[in-house]
Amino acid sequence: KVYLGLGDLDEAFTLLNRAFDDREFGIVGLKFNPAFDAARHDPRFDALLKRVGFPANPPAPVVDP
Repeated sequence: KVYLGLGDLDEAFTLLNRAFDDREFGIVGLKFNPAFDAARHDPRFDALLKRVGFPANPPAPVVDP
């Protein structure tokens, strides 16, 4: 979470993937914990959600002006 706050998404995803591989319990909060909001736009986040077993985030709705 610290790396997300610092904007270092590469390191954040390295550690998140390691947490998944190590079966860290906290990874189950990935989908709902607002601490991960800074990473939700990154395609690696959806890939990690799928690995954890959650459906990917739906794409943002397109709003016609």
